Amino acid sequence: GIAFTYGNLGNLYLDEGFLIEATNFYNKSLDIHVAMDNKIGMAAQYSNLGLVYQRQGCLDKAIEFHKKSLYIKENLDDKHGVAIQYFNLGLVYKEQDNLSKTKMYWQKAMSLFIEIGVDRDVEKMESWLDAIDKTLLH
Repeated sequence: GIAFTYGNLGNLYLDEGFLIEATNFYNKSLDIHVAMDNKIGMAAQYSNLGLVYQRQGCLDKAIEFHKKSLYIKENLDDKHGVAIQYFNLGLVYKEQDNLSKTKMYWQKAMSLFIEIGVDRDVEKMESWLDAIDKTLLH
C-alpha cells in the first residue's frame, strides 16, 4: 500500500543522500503503520530513521531509533531482524568509538546469524570482529 511506497521513496532518497526528504517519507510511512498497528512496518521505519540519524551524525538519536526497532523485532521473534538491529547498533557505537559496545552487539548479531544459518553474514561479522579485536589490542 501507500505506507510501503512511502518507505521505498524514503529508501531512494536515502540512497541519493537526500536525508530531509528520506526522513519525511519514512515518517509518513511510520504514521500509517502506527495507525494500522503494523508492527513489522513500524520496526522497518524506525530502523530506516535510525540510518538517517546516523548519516546526519545524530548518533544518540540513531541508537534510540534502532533500539525501538530492536524492541519490536524481539517481540515479533524476528531473529534475522534482531540480528540486523544488533549489527546497526554496533555500527553506531563504532562511530562513537565505543568499541566494547560495538563488539558486544556484533557478537550478538553473529550468534543469531549462526543460529538462523545466514553464512555470508557470519563471515562478515567474523571479519569485522577480528578488526575490532586488532584495534583493541593496539
